[in-house]
Formats: sequence, structure tokens, C-alpha cells
Amino acid sequence: MTAITVQVSSEVVEVFGVAEIERQVSDLLDKIALKIAAKELLNDMKKQDLSKDDNWQKARQLAWEKEKEIILKNLPFNDKLHS
Repeated sequence: MTAITVQVSSEVVEVFGVAEIERQVSDLLDKIALKIAAKELLNDMKKQDLSKDDNWQKARQLAWEKEKEIILKNLPFNDKLHS
């Protein structure tokens, strides 16, 4: 871990207080760490070729069949077909 010293104006410290500034900086660093992890995951995902994964293809097809059924049921002219 690396320690970093940050200079903050006295006005900002007076308005927000040291504890709030430390909390905000900590939150920002957490978000940066999350972005780094997300980028690493995205890079890993780009290396995967899901088009050759049988389980992924089956799950994709099943999801499409479920969504297609919902879409077709909600079409405005669907009632006229079954009347």
C-alpha cells in the first residue's frame, strides 16, 4: 500500500471537516478500485469466445424462447388472432 499526502484548503476543511473529507476520498478510491476490477473482468471476457460454448448457446436460446413468448403474448393484434 502507498501513502499519499493531499493538500486541502482550510476553507474546505472548515466546511466539511476532516472526517468527511477522509470518507469522500476513501469512497473515491473504492470506486477507482471497482473500475480497475471491472476493466480487468472486461478484458478477461473479451478473451472468451462464447460462440463456441455449448452451455452458453443453450442458455441464450432458452432465454430468447422465454422472451419471444412474452413479446408475442403482448402484441396488440394477438387478441384478434385468438378471437
